[in-house]
Amino acid sequence: DLHLSLRRQRQMCIRDSYEGEFVDNKKHGAGEKTFPDGSKYAGAFAEDQIHGEGEYTYASGDVYRGSFEKGKKHGQGSYFFKASESTFMGRWAEGKFEEGEWVFSDGSSYRGRFQNGKPTGEGTYTWSASGNTQTGEWGSDGAFIGGPIQAGVV
Repeated sequence: DLHLSLRRQRQMCIRDSYEGEFVDNKKHGAGEKTFPDGSKYAGAFAEDQIHGEGEYTYASGDVYRGSFEKGKKHGQGSYFFKASESTFMGRWAEGKFEEGEWVFSDGSSYRGRFQNGKPTGEGTYTWSASGNTQTGEWGSDGAFIGGPIQAGVV
């Protein structure tokens, strides 16, 4: 007989803490967890793993908001880099940013595909000050080979 018990409790360890819902002694449902390095997560858990929608604030001050699957960023989400004040917004798969927009601190952006945290293939830059755009492709040497700049409207 499978006995499901749902209760709200606080579990404290020497290094981390969790406050939230449990099912069969596993984190399941809404909860908040603080990690040994000071990182914090608030959101959904399933079967003891971060799973579903939530917000993960890293010790560095970086913040990811969006969807998780089995403990990894997966689905739609945004990742704010505190040091550069830039943001990845778009689709993630198994913890890696795959496709979307990289918005820089001045509001300019790059839209395209990404591999290992870097732009790859074809994409488009948009300059915030002028609204101008440039579409191009990333070469194997990591250089952006852009086409003509298109005038934008600010």
